[in-house]
Amino acid sequence: MYGKNESSIREVMKNKENIRASFSVAPHTSHVTAIARDEVLKKMEKALNFWVEDTNRKRVKVKVKVKVSPTTGRRDRPRGPG
Repeated sequence: MYGKNESSIREVMKNKENIRASFSVAPHTSHVTAIARDEVLKKMEKALNFWVEDTNRKRVKVKVKVKVSPTTGRRDRPRGPG
């Protein structure tokens, strides 16, 4: 049923009132936030995902140097090849 285990559905139905009560107490936690995304960003993410999958499929090793700042502990962005 619904692609879920029958015992899971029974458990949810058994606790239906408790589940509903938990949402009525804290309605601000049940809101969904939608983020508008730029079409250029979507295209770039798609292309990057394609490149990563293709690189993995071809078993190409990709090296990325990441430096950690000794003072802040944050990672610095790579500054180019090398």
